[in-house]
Amino acid sequence: MATDEARISGMTRRRSRQGGRFGRTRALAFVAVAAAAVLFPAAGSAAGRGSNTPSGHGALADDSVTMTVTGGVRGWYDIGNHVVVSAEISSDTTIDGELKVTLPFANTSVSRSVQVAGGTTKQVLLVIPTGFDQGNGYQATLSASGHTVTKRVRLTSSTTVEVVGVLPALATRIGDVPDQVSLASDLGRAQVEVVPDEYFTLGPAALEVYDTIVGVGGDLATLDATGRANLLSWLNSGGRLLLDDDASLDVLPEAWRPVEALMGGRYAWAGRGEVRIVDGELSAGHFERLIEPSSASVNEQPGGFVGQMEGGVPVQFDLAERAGVRLPSLTPILIGMLAYVLVVGPLLYIGLRVCRRLAFAWLLIPALAVLTGAIVLVVGRDFRDSGRPAAVTFADGFPGGSEEQYSVLTFTRSGGTTRVAVPPGWQISPSISGFGSFEVAHHFTAGLDASTMQARLEPGQVTDVTFVGLGDQVGLQIEAHVDGRSISGTVTNSTPGRLADVAVFSAGGARSIGALAPGESKDFTLPGKPLAQVFGLAQNVWSQPSQGIGVGRASEKAEFSAWAAASERVALYPTGMVRAAGWTDERPNPTDGGTDVVTRSVVTATTPVVQDGGALHAAAVRAVQVRPPFDQFGGGNGDSAIRFLLPTNYAGEPLVIDTIANMDALELWDGSDWVSVDVKDRQVLVPPDAVLDGRVLIRVQADPNFAFDPNQLMFIHGVEEAQG
Repeated sequence: MATDEARISGMTRRRSRQGGRFGRTRALAFVAVAAAAVLFPAAGSAAGRGSNTPSGHGALADDSVTMTVTGGVRGWYDIGNHVVVSAEISSDTTIDGELKVTLPFANTSVSRSVQVAGGTTKQVLLVIPTGFDQGNGYQATLSASGHTVTKRVRLTSSTTVEVVGVLPALATRIGDVPDQVSLASDLGRAQVEVVPDEYFTLGPAALEVYDTIVGVGGDLATLDATGRANLLSWLNSGGRLLLDDDASLDVLPEAWRPVEALMGGRYAWAGRGEVRIVDGELSAGHFERLIEPSSASVNEQPGGFVGQMEGGVPVQFDLAERAGVRLPSLTPILIGMLAYVLVVGPLLYIGLRVCRRLAFAWLLIPALAVLTGAIVLVVGRDFRDSGRPAAVTFADGFPGGSEEQYSVLTFTRSGGTTRVAVPPGWQISPSISGFGSFEVAHHFTAGLDASTMQARLEPGQVTDVTFVGLGDQVGLQIEAHVDGRSISGTVTNSTPGRLADVAVFSAGGARSIGALAPGESKDFTLPGKPLAQVFGLAQNVWSQPSQGIGVGRASEKAEFSAWAAASERVALYPTGMVRAAGWTDERPNPTDGGTDVVTRSVVTATTPVVQDGGALHAAAVRAVQVRPPFDQFGGGNGDSAIRFLLPTNYAGEPLVIDTIANMDALELWDGSDWVSVDVKDRQVLVPPDAVLDGRVLIRVQADPNFAFDPNQLMFIHGVEEAQG
């Protein structure tokens, strides 16, 4: 009997030990399962994000498909401009797939569908934005039938290479268009190509790669309404159009048609650009004499930085505030986490131990976790359900239309794919200044009827994206004159709606003129100083005290971030011109189905400053640095060059150039050679031979001892002009 009791007691102890080991095993298993529940979704999420990364080099099943890819004009482009990527695809079998180009400077890709019949070759065009000099990072991938082929798109930026497009009728007349010419002024060379007809259907962004476009008057007549609007937008952004004759000039806006200048030549200012008649010189093949150096369209002033310099606030900040998107406070989250730790830790343990019910922890800990998660879900839903998408448009007007830069902030409350559709001819335009939602992959698909951006978002996550394309006219009429020390003029609101926070800017100052009712006009006066200020003028007329920006009380509608974002594509304060800008919430939304998007617009336009008698004033002259020695876009220690464009009513009075301190000489181009001129009392008298049909081109060689800074803008004016 005792032996049986001992045996039973031993068995009980062994089972108890086994039960203990089994209990510990179950506990470890529970921990493992819990860890897997946390880690596996994270891994799945990471895998999902990884699926948005650009495709790598693919392998073809056979050699039936070949693809050759080029971008820009033989690879050349200006930083910040869009370029056209051309893919020539040959296939022995039918292809129904996609061509995608990934960008190295943003988590963005651009694509379009591709169909190639078997046994044929097809050219596919795709417009992509560019960033800083990362020309080796662009990749084009053709995907079809489960196979991919990838080619590198090689792009090279340069401040000393002009990119020139030749219109078809002139190309036919010439017969043999040169690929490259050296500029007669010895300020670089030009890459030349015939402009494909398709470029005029791809939107204004497709023409951005060209600094100069040359043609005959008949080329203008062949353009349809969309092609003309794209050309006018390119001119307004600083392009130069050289025409061999004056046929079909009625296609151009009246103010942009070349006229006989008092001192020779036929030309006209066209926005920040220029139209010039060259009387058969192009047909004679004199490209080296006619092509002149130009600046980047986004930065025509020396040492200028673009983007975020008008307030330092990325565009998504203002959009999020106006959209009503709220970020949850950390305080309730931290309190909830602390309470959970205290309850699950010492409080639960002490309570169960006192009650001798520690086994209940297996039930209570998961229950508390579920309860805490539910509370977080309910609180989080309140934030996810707040707000609605918001957008802002910067509409830069020209006669009959505008180029619009449209930035939209979008999100999904429950997570998933968000989509934004824009009209055909519109292109995506990520920030080049290093700001933006780079953690979100944007995929832009170009289509014939509409183009669509899509992005995969987590619940409550937001993203912003910017597009550019043609828009309606802005409805601002501006007159500006200079006489003596000041610029005066009138701004008229010809839109059907009220404009708020209307302001005017010159290169040397800014003034607020308040709101303008429909049809209302107001006068303004600006300082006549020609000093080009790179940034900061907007803070003199608009204010956002909550962000510590500007002076005075808060502006009604003005948003600094939209103005700053526009500076990545537009020279906001061009010399020789006045810009007017006003804000409205009544301009149509360019996206389809955008009725729920809170849209705000700034409409703006420029006009030349007209000289009202007397000696030529510096404020009536376009002064653009066309060769920077060193600036944000590179350059090194080369020569600095400045090109002056005089008004057509310049009457030939003597001109002087105000130079830089400690400079003792500079050179002027007389059409065939550089002429060195000494500096006296910080001024240079301009020889009459250096005024070439309304243009004056100067060169400044860098001083090896850095006695002066050649990266400064100089100004030209009549000798009798009182200094402003």
